[in-house]
Amino acid sequence: MLSRPDKSSVVIIGCHAYDHLNDLPAVTRNLTGLAGALRQPAIWGVPRGRITVLRQPRTAEHVLETVEEAARTAEDTLVVYYAGHGLVDPLTGELHLALPGSRPGGARVSAALRFEDLRRVMVHHEVEANKRVLLLDCCFSGWALAGDMGTVAEDNPADLVEIEGTCVITASSETERALAPPGERFTAFTGALIRLLEQGVPGAGELLDMETLYRKVSSELRARSRPVPQQRNRNTGGRICIARNRATPVPDPPPPPSPVLATSGGTDLGSGRPAEPGPSGVRALWNRWWFRVAVLACVMAVLVGSATAVVRSLTEDGSCAEGTGELGPDNKGVGLTDGDYPFASGLKRVSERIKTENDRVADTGKHYETIVYMRPMTAEGPDHGARAAVQHELEGAYTAQYLANHRDGEQIPLIRLLLANTGSNAEALDSVVDETVARGDCERIVAVAGLRPTAAMERAVTRLTEAGVATVASTPATRQLRDEPGLVTIAPSPGDQAAAVAKTLSTKPYDAEKVLLVRDENPRYLLTRELAEEFKDALPTRHSPEMTFNSSQGSTAAYFQYQMPNLCLEKAGVVYFAGRGLDLPDFLTALADRSCVGKRMTVFSGDDVAQALLSERADDLKRALRRGNVELRYTGLAHADAWSERPGCFSAKATAPFRRGGVYEREFPGSSLGDGYAIMSHDMILTAVTAIRTGQAVSAASGRAAALSVIRTFYGVHAVAGASGWISMSRDGTPDRKAIPIIEVEADGDTRVATVLSRTGIPYEPPGMERAFVPHPMR
Repeated sequence: MLSRPDKSSVVIIGCHAYDHLNDLPAVTRNLTGLAGALRQPAIWGVPRGRITVLRQPRTAEHVLETVEEAARTAEDTLVVYYAGHGLVDPLTGELHLALPGSRPGGARVSAALRFEDLRRVMVHHEVEANKRVLLLDCCFSGWALAGDMGTVAEDNPADLVEIEGTCVITASSETERALAPPGERFTAFTGALIRLLEQGVPGAGELLDMETLYRKVSSELRARSRPVPQQRNRNTGGRICIARNRATPVPDPPPPPSPVLATSGGTDLGSGRPAEPGPSGVRALWNRWWFRVAVLACVMAVLVGSATAVVRSLTEDGSCAEGTGELGPDNKGVGLTDGDYPFASGLKRVSERIKTENDRVADTGKHYETIVYMRPMTAEGPDHGARAAVQHELEGAYTAQYLANHRDGEQIPLIRLLLANTGSNAEALDSVVDETVARGDCERIVAVAGLRPTAAMERAVTRLTEAGVATVASTPATRQLRDEPGLVTIAPSPGDQAAAVAKTLSTKPYDAEKVLLVRDENPRYLLTRELAEEFKDALPTRHSPEMTFNSSQGSTAAYFQYQMPNLCLEKAGVVYFAGRGLDLPDFLTALADRSCVGKRMTVFSGDDVAQALLSERADDLKRALRRGNVELRYTGLAHADAWSERPGCFSAKATAPFRRGGVYEREFPGSSLGDGYAIMSHDMILTAVTAIRTGQAVSAASGRAAALSVIRTFYGVHAVAGASGWISMSRDGTPDRKAIPIIEVEADGDTRVATVLSRTGIPYEPPGMERAFVPHPMR
């Protein structure tokens, strides 16, 4: 009998990065792959609220508390899985499961999970589950980089286990090492297990018990000359079934007794049309794949007591979400949601809108494809932006999704939008990318949008491209990222922004002013370094000796104050600030205190100023503008005032949703367009939608690769009409002559557009397209 998934609990634990041991990159994919397999209804169908993925737990107490909580709620079967390094205490011979801070060697093992403690939690008398499965993919030393996860131990790890009513499977015997083969997606043992779950065993019946899984995994690994796992069963542990056999065809159900299968309103459950009468109508319905899926979903909902959403809270306080996990204390809620789980309180309204539209798309029974909006959504700190920026971005993304599904009739494919929180570090981003790829087929994921320009982004884009997933960004891309063929960005490059400022400085009243370049030399911030280099190339003869600073060396406030006398000595009337927007308030504060305050100073900078205006330092910035005889202008990515400043450079149809009475105002009354984030996010999703629909119409590629194959072909007459300007792609995946509003920040923080330029001066505009445009009645 199959263990009841709604009465069982699963804890999947893994550590892939270590402070004192070799890293095991495959482990993070193990967790995503195994959790994804066990969640599939065709395999076991564990509800997401019954499965916990614990990534990079720092303390043994954290692991034990998580397993204890799962054990308390398990009424049928408790499954615990661990992947990582195994360590043996040199004095006691006890097995320890390594955690990120574990330190081997010396007189004892430190900062690791003692296996005996885990065993005690699983055998505690208060654990109601009478079936327990323990899977250990580890050994006793670190040969990860050479292809190993452990060395030989004196004792067999299965011999350490005396858990009644439990099946224990370990990755290797006492004379072999558990392998993490270089270049392979999973470790050897877990990879074989996942393949078996997903492919099934021909001739093994409808269910796969633990004994069958063990024998088949062992057989596969033995045939490939890889370490053979070991098993120990207590009582009936070998007959525990946690998987259906996908190799066994599901027999067709008998004809239903009722001649008509319909909803209470007499309509087809999938399309909303009147139900076909008679048995032939039922058979016709059953032959439709989407109808069989809908019926199966309804049956499962009854079995588990309620319909299962893509994401649901794992805890009563909502601290984590179904489909999400943890990668340390700063990364709670990392993962994907269909909108059912708001990653932050300020995202509740927009998440609800996205959830409603996603449900509507699924309910139509029509073909759809999915875009994942991927960015940090919960982490605080200067590198992750203000909460308002995230909110405005998602509001713009929803607006694009809604218009894609409702404007100009109902075009196919329809568009679903998943939200992915990537947390605060590279490990979290890697995890979410892996989960996105793993869920690509079942969620029909064809594009990812919203990735930020970090050092880890290049690896993420490469991984997505290899999986056939197109990537669209709304922020400038570094030179390295522009080499990635699967990525396009709708934002003007740092070079384009610098060139637009140089064009401005060639006009009055700036053409006679001396220009001082202030640049950040922090090696982490590639965009600001590129901005400085491009500005020097665009204006080679008019700038003074540079003022440099390094934001990685602590507070910049004192340094800027120190440099003000030299700034006054240069007698420059214009400063180009090539640094992060979050460091700009310190610079402007120092500038307001300069001894030469009587001379009017104009500061130009890049698009990151919009971030500063949303940050907690915004008041400092405004205060400096009020008292410092300073003017601040920056190259924005989008601004609603640009539409009236240079109307010929914008499509009226593209801007209509953001004008008075448009979709954005109706859905999000009171939300601001001043920072440009909603507009850029809308255009990013619009570009992804264009790739999806164009790819399916014209590309020779199939499936998700169709969008990827056309992502850089939108130029000339095929340019995308964005609300931020026409998007005509260059060979490097950046927009050609993108409209760049030069935005002035007033002393009260309000913004206005001074002019609209491009790298060459005049923004791109497809000849004749605006004149031929007839406004669509829907806004």
